[in-house]
Amino acid sequence: MKMSSKVTISRARLSDLKALIELENKAFHADRFSPDQLKHLLTKAKGAVLILRDGKKVAGSATVLWREGDSVARLYNLVVDPYFHGRGFGRRLLEAAERVALDIGRKVMSLEVRKDNEAAVSLYTRSGYKVTETLPGYYAGSATGLRRGWSPSHTAIV
Repeated sequence: MKMSSKVTISRARLSDLKALIELENKAFHADRFSPDQLKHLLTKAKGAVLILRDGKKVAGSATVLWREGDSVARLYNLVVDPYFHGRGFGRRLLEAAERVALDIGRKVMSLEVRKDNEAAVSLYTRSGYKVTETLPGYYAGSATGLRRGWSPSHTAIV
């Protein structure tokens, strides 16, 4: 696969909705956002939807949510188009999401991940996310989830 020399990450806009829906459908067989959920995240949620492009192609996205007065941000979603796996785009999106959290004054990032999603579990482990809770039956098909937490100092884990 030819990779563009121009990889960018920016805030997604409503005009990106169709591409985000296509990305969800390519990457997930279950537990994916509906078009209405994505539209809400883009227009009404307290958060940021980031979109990664390789040239003009949408290759991934990440969603960070937060609450007023809370020190924790939540990585609500991170997805990379399977066509682009192995290019480090997940790591780049994760780092961008962490920067968003730090820029808005959040000291901790939490997330949930399917225990059987080996690539994501590996990424989060390498990035310093510690398991804080096991969540039996959390995902579709009764799949187990893992709640993980991270902070820049790696000491203030939720």
